[in-house]
Amino acid sequence: MKQDGGSAFPHEKLTAHEDGNMRKSFDTGMSLRDYFAAKVITSLIADSSALEAIKQAAKASGKDGMRVTADVAYAYADAMLKARDEP
Repeated sequence: MKQDGGSAFPHEKLTAHEDGNMRKSFDTGMSLRDYFAAKVITSLIADSSALEAIKQAAKASGKDGMRVTADVAYAYADAMLKARDEP
């Protein structure tokens, strides 16, 4: 399994049940890997030169441009997770 960095936004939540009682549960939130990728993809989409490079890479590889953009974002996220583990 790919290292995902754990939960980015874990939190407890209260849920009302049919019996009227409130119960605590735990929501792990998104993974840190997904959070990093979301941050990166926003920057990629906002940068016209990055988008042009991705468009060229997609054309050369025969892949869909959006898929290449997502792959690039996750590659950055994986690098950021790796950097966290190094001194």
